Amino acid sequence: MKRILLAIVCSSAMLLAGGSETAVRKLVDDFATAVIKKDYAKLDSLIADSVTYSHSNGKLETKAEAMAAFKTAKYEKWEYKEQKMQTFGNTVLVRGDVEILNTASNAAPIKLNLLQVWAKTPKGWQLVARQATRLP
Repeated sequence: MKRILLAIVCSSAMLLAGGSETAVRKLVDDFATAVIKKDYAKLDSLIADSVTYSHSNGKLETKAEAMAAFKTAKYEKWEYKEQKMQTFGNTVLVRGDVEILNTASNAAPIKLNLLQVWAKTPKGWQLVARQATRLP
């Protein structure tokens, strides 16, 4: 009986994690689309007020600074290559490679490895942290 109960609990946890990952995967795509389309209302809803937004050059931004940077950028491409997700309760870590083209600052695409931390907040799932590492 204990084994059956343990199997039910583990299966339920896996289903919840899968649901969280499915929801966050859509939000990651929504984020990329909002950046390209300059949908600032959508970005505002996706990014937590307390976000830690870190760039590959070491620059660390608040939400206000990140939003201001999005407004001056000219993103033409934000394409995820591969993503892996790990769920820890109401937190989902998303790690993967992305190719970004911001014609306001670069003529060539930038290849990054991103770690995004999404948390279920009172406002729904939001990006609470981001760390970028430039790839060769």
